[in-house]
Formats: sequence, C-alpha cells, structure tokens
Amino acid sequence: MTDSSKESRNRIGASGSASPSDELPEIVCPECLGTDLKRLRMAGLATAVLLLGLVALLWSRGGGREVSVEKFLLMDASGRARATWSISGDGPRLEMMDASGKPRAVLSVAESGPRLVLLDASGAERAALGQHGNESSVQLWDAARGVRATLEATEDGLQLGLADGAGKMLASAALSKSRQGLALLDGAGKARGEWRLGDGRPSLALLDETGLPRVVLEAGVDNAALLMLDDQKRPRVSLGGSAGSARLSLAAVNTQTSLVLDSVGAGSSIVVTDPGGKKRLSLGVKEQQASVELFGDRELARVALEASPGVSGITLLDAGQQPRLKLFENAGWPSIWLGGAEAKTRLQLDLTQDQGTMAFADADGRKRVELRITAAGPALNFLDGNEKPRLELGVTGVGGHVNVYDPDGKIKTR
Repeated sequence: MTDSSKESRNRIGASGSASPSDELPEIVCPECLGTDLKRLRMAGLATAVLLLGLVALLWSRGGGREVSVEKFLLMDASGRARATWSISGDGPRLEMMDASGKPRAVLSVAESGPRLVLLDASGAERAALGQHGNESSVQLWDAARGVRATLEATEDGLQLGLADGAGKMLASAALSKSRQGLALLDGAGKARGEWRLGDGRPSLALLDETGLPRVVLEAGVDNAALLMLDDQKRPRVSLGGSAGSARLSLAAVNTQTSLVLDSVGAGSSIVVTDPGGKKRLSLGVKEQQASVELFGDRELARVALEASPGVSGITLLDAGQQPRLKLFENAGWPSIWLGGAEAKTRLQLDLTQDQGTMAFADADGRKRVELRITAAGPALNFLDGNEKPRLELGVTGVGGHVNVYDPDGKIKTR
C-alpha cells in the first residue's frame, strides 16, 4: 500500500466518518483493489485447504465410502439450534424448531413406518401424517389435544372421521369397494343420519337413538321412494315415483296397507284396505271420469259409482261380478235397470222429458212387456219373443183402445 493510501485511511479512522469525496479515491484505487483481491484469494485458499483436510479425515475414518455420525445440529445466524438430524433406537429423526428452540415439526422413520408430526408453540401435537404397513393416516388435534379429524387409507378404501371438542366422533365418511357413504353421529356415538351410494342408487336414512332406520329416501335411475318405518322396521308410510306415476301408501299397526294413492299418466286413484290387507274401497279419477268402487271379502267389486260429463250412475254387482242393479242418469234424466243372470236385462225404467217407460224382459233379456206414459196417455204393450208388439192397450183423450198385431206387426183388430 502506498503512503498516500495510508494517509487516507488514517484520516477516515481519526474522524470516524468520511464524505463520498474522501472514500472515492481509495475505492477506485487500482493498487488498493489488487491488494484486497489478493487477501480474498488467500482466505479462500485457506478455507479450501481446511475443508479438504476435514474431508480427508472423515474419509479415512469412514473407510473411503461413507461418513458416520449420530447427530447433525443446524444453527441460525444467532447461534440458536433450529434443526437436528439424529439417529435413535427407533430410527432416524429430523426435528425442526422455531426461534425459541421449541420443536414445531418432527419427521421420523420407525420400525412401524414413517411419521410426520406438526406441533404448536406449547409442544402439543396438532397434525400427524403416518404410514404403517398397507395403511396410511392423517390426524388433526385441537388446542386442547383432542382428536378432531382422522383420515385413513387402507387396501379397501378411505375413511374420514370428524369429532367434537370432547373427542366424540360426530361424522364419518367411507369410500371403498363395499361402501360409499357419510354418517352423522350423536353424542353417544350412534349413527343418526346416513347417506350411502350402492350400485349407483343413492339413499338417505334417518335413525332413532337405538340405531334403527325410521326414514329412508332412495333414488334410482327412473324412480325414487320415501319410506317411514316403525320400531320393527316395518314401513308405515311409503311415497314413490317413477316415469309418469306416483304412489303414496299408509300402513296400519299390523303393517297391512290401509290407504294407497296412485297417480298414473292422466289418472289417479285411492285404495283403502281392511286390517287383513284386502282392498275394500277404490276412488279413481281419469281424464273427465271419476269412479268409486266398494269390494267384498274376495276383493271383488260389489258397488260401483261412475261419473262422466254425460252419464253418471251406481251399479250393484253380485259375487260373480255380474251387474244386478243400475241407477244412472243420462243427459239429466234418470234410469233404473235390473238384471238377471249373465247381466240380462229383466226390468228397466226410463224417464225423459216426453215420456216415462217401464219394460220387463224374459230370462234371455228380450223385452216382453212395456208400459209407456206420454202426454197423449198411457199405453201397455205385450211383445213376442222377437220383441215385436202383439197386443197394445192404450188410453188417448177420453177413450181407450185395444190393438192386436199379427207376427208382421200389422194391426189385426182394434
């Protein structure tokens, strides 16, 4: 170093400070720069020699192939330990600390498997990731060291559990080959709600305190159903629907269906059954027609009521489903029909605006006697087997008449 540069350094050191004009000549001094570079090269060379010596020493102790130590300690700029890498009886362990020296993350590999643990400032475990055999798991704890969530992966699938502050499991989810679902649990750890997916058909179940399903909702590709069950798992209320149809069923205590409401296409119906499950009453509506049917012991209709825009009536049927009596109206005018075997007409009464008619028929249903009342007066006709008139008794005005007809329907006598 030259005398001028030494004088510059002495001036800076004496005053304790320097202006830019004082420092600039020394910084840009080529001779000074060369001297500093020489010093850096010497320091680097010394460091390299020291490292080579250390490596040579460790190489000689390790047989030329490995370095054997039991613990590594990493320090920060302040000399505080921030990480340790050590070997214990359980296996290797990597521990990382915060600025206060408290462990916050620990990675270890034991005989049972690897494990990563995250800790809070108080040293309590808050999260852990581990692997054991063919299973792996994740656990989360709260500040009170209570388990709040667990996630496990096994050969069969995944399982997730969520707990409250007391560590009681409140929800669990499973995703495996045999089960896909979600369960909600009460404070006693019993499932109270379940959502499942099996064979592509999702279902939702609500359970009572004993674990029995009481409400079940299912949905398929083309149908859905809602079931309400009693404490014996017997359905008491059922609501179902599919393409173009819907059904509501209500069951009595003995599980026999008591009431069924159906809606199919443009029609709907209500069916009421007895305690034995036999159909006793049916109410139906289809387009512009409504009907009511009452059934006997063999679920055969015995009474039928029908109503449509033009005609309405009631029909009584025998045990063989043959109509025996009909009472109906047509365009506002009543009629009564009585039938015999095989629904053959035996008696019919009709009333219109112009006349009233009563007709009697034989066992084959052929009309043989007809009584007709018109504005002109009453008339009584007797007909043959071909339903042709053969005798007529009538009253017109103030007189009466008797007509006898031949087989061709011509009057023979008056």
